[in-house]
Amino acid sequence: MTTENAIKTDEKKQHFDDIYVAENPVPFKERILDALDYISDNHNRATFNRLIRPWVDTQGGRRVPYVDLCCCFGNTTLAIGHEMSTDDIRENWKDASSSDRALKPRALPLETTGIDISAPALAYGKRAGIFDRTIQANLNDPAPEAASATQAALSEADLLISTAALVYLDLEAIERWIEAFASAPRPGYVMVNFLNPF
Repeated sequence: MTTENAIKTDEKKQHFDDIYVAENPVPFKERILDALDYISDNHNRATFNRLIRPWVDTQGGRRVPYVDLCCCFGNTTLAIGHEMSTDDIRENWKDASSSDRALKPRALPLETTGIDISAPALAYGKRAGIFDRTIQANLNDPAPEAASATQAALSEADLLISTAALVYLDLEAIERWIEAFASAPRPGYVMVNFLNPF
């Protein structure tokens, strides 16, 4: 199944199938961050810093397992883990050359896992140092190996972030993946953005 055929959308949902096959985030920057005046990551960073970062700061520098679910090219992880504003991300992703590496180093001791349907976006995020590991999966209907890897990553994570993404998943998929995170016997934090970020 191709990425284009697996992304669930209806006429009320934004879809950007052509972006998800790009080798770098420049089309994402141009069509979403710029054209739609996207500012969600500024709010995501502020919310994370207010509600979750104080807990991360009490962890004594240990690597905190973190999952960015439906991560695309990793803009939310750049905002949270690298303390980048939306304008910083725009500058970082202005062209193929500038997007090779994160503009700012990782500011928090996060062990980052990006999970998404787009293999090119994940390859970029790993190559650019945004994600430590990646899992390519159609979360509505994952292959057995991808389902097992996703289950394990979520059950091991202390932090789960999913912004402007759950709308693309079936209710059954959302329940399955949130349960995988919530059933682990340890404290954990979830940050989900359900609002229209545009």
